[in-house]
Amino acid sequence: MPNNPDLPKSMPIGALQTWPVALLLTLTAGYVDIVGYLSVYQVFTAHMSGNTADMAKHIYALQWSGIVRHAWPILAFVAGLIFAATLFEAQKRKLAFRRLPTTVVLEAVLLLVFLLVTIAIGYTVPPQPAPDYYLMVALLALAMGVQNVTIRKVGGLHLYTTFITGTLVLFAESASQYVFWFIAQWRRAPGCRHLGPILRASFGVTMVRHMALTAGLWSCYLAGATAGAFANDKYQTRCVLAPLMVLIAIAIYGAVRPFAEVIAEEF
Repeated sequence: MPNNPDLPKSMPIGALQTWPVALLLTLTAGYVDIVGYLSVYQVFTAHMSGNTADMAKHIYALQWSGIVRHAWPILAFVAGLIFAATLFEAQKRKLAFRRLPTTVVLEAVLLLVFLLVTIAIGYTVPPQPAPDYYLMVALLALAMGVQNVTIRKVGGLHLYTTFITGTLVLFAESASQYVFWFIAQWRRAPGCRHLGPILRASFGVTMVRHMALTAGLWSCYLAGATAGAFANDKYQTRCVLAPLMVLIAIAIYGAVRPFAEVIAEEF
């Protein structure tokens, strides 16, 4: 089997450290997105493409309340992105405390406030145009915007833990690259007896690792959304306690092993 330039010498430390964190964050994103969708009247808190499409539908129909309903989470999401990106850049430049994953803590605080508000109003989000409605939508959308900045690169692959469409695009790109790699290896060593070594070598190829990661992210988002739907049906909005506990665990892990510091070094 010839030497393969696509085989890295070793898995980067940052990738080993951030794979499980990225998967857990994607799990919580799917969970929070479906809970928000079911609780705040079919408005996405992480899926801004869906909100944009719905907003366009209401613009066409001149339904101003619908336009505001779907524009509001987009504004909150972008605000979360900008604020968290500022914190992230400060961490990279050692202007902020780097031992603690600030963005994870901020996301946990936002979900905690959402939980406290929902307890205060009886676990049911009031409909638009109640002020509590806009507050609760903003809290979830801000949290999802903040999460997108927490992990942006794993093992050389740029990704966003709430952007599943982009994750599928990355999977398809990696899969197409692997097809060309496989064909090149087969041409160098044709014959069925070389198939086994080629397949075994595949596990060390960068694009296969990227395929595994992106497939895992999609699966975690689906699993989180499924769990969130069941939990919301049984516990209503108080079910946000589950992703809150996951974020607290990630924050504790990040305080002990500062994965944000490793990510910053990859840029």
